[in-house]
Amino acid sequence: MLSRHQIEQHAPRTFRENRDKACELAEKYDGWLGRKPGEGASVIVDCSMDHSSMTFSASGSPTGTSPSHVDKISQLAHELIHAKHMVAGTWKGRWGDDRDPKTSAGKEELRAVGLGKYEYAKTGEPSENAIRDEHGLPLRRKY
Repeated sequence: MLSRHQIEQHAPRTFRENRDKACELAEKYDGWLGRKPGEGASVIVDCSMDHSSMTFSASGSPTGTSPSHVDKISQLAHELIHAKHMVAGTWKGRWGDDRDPKTSAGKEELRAVGLGKYEYAKTGEPSENAIRDEHGLPLRRKY
């Protein structure tokens, strides 16, 4: 979502225009010396505590969500990490299939979960798996 200042500057006429412009501002962009953070945008995080925990197959693949008395934080953490990226202008989730790790959207999901080169041990950046580890919850092995 656009901030008040951004709304005054960009004058979106519809909610969709507001959202699309906010996504554009939340992304990194190509500059003279490589990728640069965007301006950033405000964020509304939508999360349901009714389905707060991810369920996994034996191979570690997510199979869905369910209520949990133990895990009340991992899905919220995942969404808050996306929000952090959007506010900072470093979000990669706008383009491509989020299940394809070669696309920008896929890379954003790996980053939020903390898989591969985005593991906390390699980046020091917060991730869903870093939060899971702190709370003694099973780590996600795949997005």
